Amino acid sequence: MAEAIVSRVLEKLSSVLEEEVRRITNVRGEVEKLASNFRAIKAVLEDAERQQMWEGKTSVRDWLFKLKEVSYDIENVLDEWSTTVFKSKLEKKKVCCFIPSPSFCFNRGKLLHKTAHKILELNGRLDVIANEREKYSLKELNVEKPIRREQTTSLVTLAEVCGRVKDKERIVDILLNEGGIDVIPIVGVGGIGKTTLAQLAFNNEKVKSHFEKRIWVCVSDPFDVMRIAKAILTSLGENAWQNLVELEDVLKLLIDSIKDKKFLLVLDDVWNEQYERWGLLKKSLSSGSVGSKILVTTRKETVARTMRCTTLFPVEQLSEEESWLLFCQIAFLGRSNEDRENLREIGRKIARKCKGLPLALKTVGGLMLLRKTIKEWQSVLDSEIWELEVAEEGLFRPLIRINKCPKQIGNLIHLRSLDLSDNRFLEELPEAVCDLYNLLILDINGCEELRSLPCRMGNLINLRHLWNGYTDCLEFMPKGMEKLACLRTLSLFVVDSGGKGAALSELGNLIHLRGELEISGLRNVRDGREAEKAQLRNKKGLTTLVLTIGSTWSDESQVSEASVLEALEPPLDLERLRIWAYKCPTPTLGVWPSWIVSLTKLKFFGLCNCVDVEQLPPLWKLPSLESLYLHKIGGVKKVGVEFLGIETSSLSSSSSSSAVVAFPNLKSLEFWEMEEWEEWDYGSRGEEDIKIMPRLSSLAIFECEKLKMLPDSILQSATLQNLEISWSPVISSRCKGEYWPHISRIPKKDIL
Repeated sequence: MAEAIVSRVLEKLSSVLEEEVRRITNVRGEVEKLASNFRAIKAVLEDAERQQMWEGKTSVRDWLFKLKEVSYDIENVLDEWSTTVFKSKLEKKKVCCFIPSPSFCFNRGKLLHKTAHKILELNGRLDVIANEREKYSLKELNVEKPIRREQTTSLVTLAEVCGRVKDKERIVDILLNEGGIDVIPIVGVGGIGKTTLAQLAFNNEKVKSHFEKRIWVCVSDPFDVMRIAKAILTSLGENAWQNLVELEDVLKLLIDSIKDKKFLLVLDDVWNEQYERWGLLKKSLSSGSVGSKILVTTRKETVARTMRCTTLFPVEQLSEEESWLLFCQIAFLGRSNEDRENLREIGRKIARKCKGLPLALKTVGGLMLLRKTIKEWQSVLDSEIWELEVAEEGLFRPLIRINKCPKQIGNLIHLRSLDLSDNRFLEELPEAVCDLYNLLILDINGCEELRSLPCRMGNLINLRHLWNGYTDCLEFMPKGMEKLACLRTLSLFVVDSGGKGAALSELGNLIHLRGELEISGLRNVRDGREAEKAQLRNKKGLTTLVLTIGSTWSDESQVSEASVLEALEPPLDLERLRIWAYKCPTPTLGVWPSWIVSLTKLKFFGLCNCVDVEQLPPLWKLPSLESLYLHKIGGVKKVGVEFLGIETSSLSSSSSSSAVVAFPNLKSLEFWEMEEWEEWDYGSRGEEDIKIMPRLSSLAIFECEKLKMLPDSILQSATLQNLEISWSPVISSRCKGEYWPHISRIPKKDIL
């Protein structure tokens, strides 16, 4: 659609030319006239698009084509100007921080005049287009169109479903299979029929009779746990949530409402890739009966991995014959046999253009239902509708099977977004990608075999988002990352081991980073001074930080390891922190970074694969901590008062009137593969003087074979709702014996 390009040009005119080109006297008025013409044209664009698409006016289509052509030309001029100036400024900074380069000033002035005169020529072309508005009686419609994803429901029109019988049967078989509360992800590109397939399974008679409760929720983006929980409760006929304002209270109500019920929950159109959000909802759903199922539809495999799903259910495109059948059901509805025969050949060509996407076939089929003649059908076949900028990205998803990105991609100098995500075969990106100076988004999420990024990544000076999560083979970041000063999103930064790549200090210039950041290969950082240059504490927009050490340092490097973590102090507003493969130095050197206890807004902390750590971090004071995940902390043998961060001397001085609260908001606690852990005991004194985890609702212990007992504070907890014990023989035996009178009241128990 033309509206997108016109809006972009208007934005660039105000941000670039207002400061530079207007200074040239002979074009000052032309610049203002250019912006004025675009504003006037934008006002009638909706009417023009309507006349082209629904009334089939070829003259208006030609007018839109000319408008888009001149708009792209103008945008190209602005892009060239903006990119050259930005690059020149960087070079100027590099050569001298204070003295302007004469060549820079000359080239900038030369380019400025060249740009200005191009504007004069392009404005003449735009004048003609603007004056033609009256010729086509284009009007301003004044219709507000809120941008939002369409809500889906569980209802489906069976007559419009083609080619999904076998897929439906497979899904139904999975749903009817007894077992735990399984999550089944249906994955495919937009418009492929994921929602339709979920609707077919949801409304199957066997499924209806198998589940006590069936719930459908359209999720979309963002993944709002509160909204989803309320939608589930409403579907269950539970309206008490209307009086609740706290998420915890709503989730408690959800737990009670589905307790011991076998349910089917469909979460349609999920985009969330943050496990903490999903984990919060999933734990609330665990009170359901065995055999309950959660069916998820999503476009991205990374979403399925976030949900810890081991298998995917991919949805493929329809075959040519299936596509033709679906198209005919809609486009030929109510037509005579003669009309069908006359339109058959051109109809097949139109159906092929839909690339096997059911949504496209239905949409275009409905459009053709209004067209009566061969001429009108031919007009649609030749229409620009197939080249719309808002066309579904899924039409081009065969790219996910390429193992090499073509060098010619560098010729697309005005490309804004490049999506190569979930390409399991792509091993490298060509240097030509770095010629895409106007690229704003580069998505390589899930490119599991990608080993390196192009050396000239620093050329992408306009890049805003580099999504490079789940790229486990990536060995280093290229030098020059510090030039990406506009970067807002960076999923992963890999520290190089051999000097070929960027140093950790290059993160220091990326002051606009926000959301989630993972730093891996920290074993390759020389010392704390280099780590401090990353300036993580100044990146106020970060909410999630993952620090991965990698293979452990030698004993001689333990001091360096501790100093590196100490220097990587995150912003105080951090909400989620994970530390992987940390080899703890001796206690006299300081086991944990001092800044950990300052993260007062931290909600999730995970510590994984720290095989030599003997002492857990002092997290007890963190007022907002809700979830604690400890995995393979190999050196820990006892969890006692030191886990609470309180020494015996502190307990002696405390009074009963001012009891200390340890982990005041902790709700979820998980221990995994703690191979040497034998004892969990705070002692009787600790029980009296400390309130321990007063809000704990979920406890999981997996593969802790040497653990002998649970503390009284856990056995006597009145808030515990979920207890999972697996492959921990001593504790499992006690839970089935002497502990049973204490834990029998817990609503959800899974003891193996």
